[in-house]
Amino acid sequence: MPTDDFFHARLDQMIDLHHPLAVLANRLPWSQIGRFRTAIGERGVEKLLQATIDAAVQAKAVKPAEFERIIVDMTVQEKAIAHPVVTRMPSNFGACAKPLSANARSS
Repeated sequence: MPTDDFFHARLDQMIDLHHPLAVLANRLPWSQIGRFRTAIGERGVEKLLQATIDAAVQAKAVKPAEFERIIVDMTVQEKAIAHPVVTRMPSNFGACAKPLSANARSS
C-alpha cells in the first residue's frame, strides 16, 4: 500500500512487529480490558501498577526520586463534536461580513 506522503514512512515500516511489546499488543484482548480491571479489583490494579513501577526502576528507565511527587490527571474528555450549523451562527453574522467591492467578480 503506497504512502500518500513521499517523505513520511508508514507506521508499519517504523515498528518492529517481532518486538515483544508489538507481539503482546496483538495478543491483548483490548475490548476486554475494562472487564479485566473489574475482575482484578482495585487491589489488583494497585499491585499491577506497583509491579510496573518496580520493573521500570529495575530497568533504570526511571529513578525512584521521580516518584516522590506524582500528579494524576483523571479528567475524562467527553466527545463534544460541534458541527457548524446555521442555528449556531450569530444573529448578526451577515452584518459582520465585509461587503464585496463593485469590481469583485463572482466565480
